[in-house]
Amino acid sequence: MVAEPFVTLRLDGPVVGKGRPKFARLPGGGVTTRTPEKTRRYESEVKSEAQRAMSGRPLVHGPVRVDICVTCLAPDGWAAWKSSAALRGAVRPTTKPDLDNVLKGVLDALNGVVWKDDVQAVSVSISKFYDTKPGLSVEIYELDALPSQVSRKPAA
Repeated sequence: MVAEPFVTLRLDGPVVGKGRPKFARLPGGGVTTRTPEKTRRYESEVKSEAQRAMSGRPLVHGPVRVDICVTCLAPDGWAAWKSSAALRGAVRPTTKPDLDNVLKGVLDALNGVVWKDDVQAVSVSISKFYDTKPGLSVEIYELDALPSQVSRKPAA
């Protein structure tokens, strides 16, 4: 029996990976950092979709599994055979965005919306495929496990 996801998100459109922070020197000699605007906008979209999907439910408090699927469009200039193979999964996108950057952006965006902190994500699956429309799908599953911070033996 497969468990139902606690929450499912779908965002249509090109997927944006988390960009590297920008550093600027302050007049007093210190340094400040800021997240690139493109990253901030995309994380805000993910957060808004998560808030809609949660529809007022409380945050998950225990460990979770996160499944992410990124879909990309095949380039227009590809031969018909290659585009067809891409849609079957026989050709896979080895292009930007990098999956590790997508993962970081998604997990950060869900902090305070789906869970308290992304440290709760203890199992992750992330894939990238070609499809007829680009987008991001995220499924979060509550796990039947205790967090490591548990201080008392649960009742039997």
